[in-house]
Amino acid sequence: HAFSSCRSLQNIKIEGSLSKIEKYLFSDCPSLSSVSLPGSIKKIESGAFNSCFSLKEIIIPNGVKKIGKKAFSYCNSLERVSLPSTLEVIKDKAFENCKNIKKIHIPDSVREIGEDVFSYCISLEVATIGKNVVELKARVFNKCDNLRELTLPKNLKNIGYRAFYECRSLQNIIIPDQTEEI
Repeated sequence: HAFSSCRSLQNIKIEGSLSKIEKYLFSDCPSLSSVSLPGSIKKIESGAFNSCFSLKEIIIPNGVKKIGKKAFSYCNSLERVSLPSTLEVIKDKAFENCKNIKKIHIPDSVREIGEDVFSYCISLEVATIGKNVVELKARVFNKCDNLRELTLPKNLKNIGYRAFYECRSLQNIIIPDQTEEI
C-alpha cells in the first residue's frame, strides 16, 4: 500500500530490477495516467492498480507470468491492454469493470483465466483466447454488452457458469470439439 490513495499521482516509471508489483501498491490513484514497468517484473499482485480511473493504457512487459486478483479492476479509462507472451495466469476480476477496453488478445502462453476477469467490460468488442486455455471460469465475460467477436481455443474443455451472460451483441460462436462441459 506504499503509494495507495495518492490522489495527485499522475506518472510512474519504475527503473531497476524490481521483481513484482506488490498488493495494492498503486491502488486508488485516480489521477494516474501513465505507467512504465521494467522487464524485470514477474508478477503483478492483487489490486496493484485497482481503481486507477485515469489509466488509459498498460503495456505489461515480457517476463510477467502472473496478474493477480483485481490488479486492474475499475480502471474505467483503460482502453488498451498489451499482454506479454510470457503470461501464464490471470486471476479473478483482474480487469473487471474496465469499461473502455475494446479488444483483448490473450496469448497462447496463458493457461489459467480466473472468474469475472473481464466482467462488466461493456465496451469490449473482440476477444481472442490463446490455445492453452482449457477452461473459462464463471462469469469471465459477464455482461460484456458489446462483445461481438470471440475466438475460443480448440482445446477448450469447460465453459463456466454464466461465462458469457448478457453478451447481447455476440452473433456467432463455435464450441470446439474438445468441449466437455458447459
